Amino acid sequence: MKGKLYLILVIIVLGCQSIPHQKDWVLVYKNNAFGEALEGNKMELVNAVRNGSPVRVGFGGRLRSDSTLTIEHIFETQFITILNDNEVYAQMEPIIGQNPLIEKDTTNILFRHTQWNIIVGTNGFSDRITMTLNRDSVTSQNQKNMSASWFVKKGVENDKKPIPLWVR
Repeated sequence: MKGKLYLILVIIVLGCQSIPHQKDWVLVYKNNAFGEALEGNKMELVNAVRNGSPVRVGFGGRLRSDSTLTIEHIFETQFITILNDNEVYAQMEPIIGQNPLIEKDTTNILFRHTQWNIIVGTNGFSDRITMTLNRDSVTSQNQKNMSASWFVKKGVENDKKPIPLWVR
């Protein structure tokens, strides 16, 4: 009986070691709507992108009609651009539009008959495009400045400072 218990314990321990550890998402940079740093270091974000680390971007705010109600969006980037070695722009994969129904006592969210995509920059600039689903045509484009939080999935480490990808 002790032998079987020991064997089961060994299998459990070895099995746990083969499961990859969850890498943590860490806030590395936060900018305001004017592109000013609120938290973190923009070059840490640039270096993480150059090292191949996955990036998530979060943004949100308060409703104009009732500032006690808030909304937040977070997306994993699908395409990232670094301009002039110091500005990062992230694009999300297009999604079906949402219509958040935010009330004081209840919340719901419905699909819209649109698709949208957004580009967010560390300089505070954002550009959102909305398309109709059935006609595949652009219905609106909205450019505005907004704050954003930039998260990096830790685990891609490199002792050397990464060089711009176009140098290689």
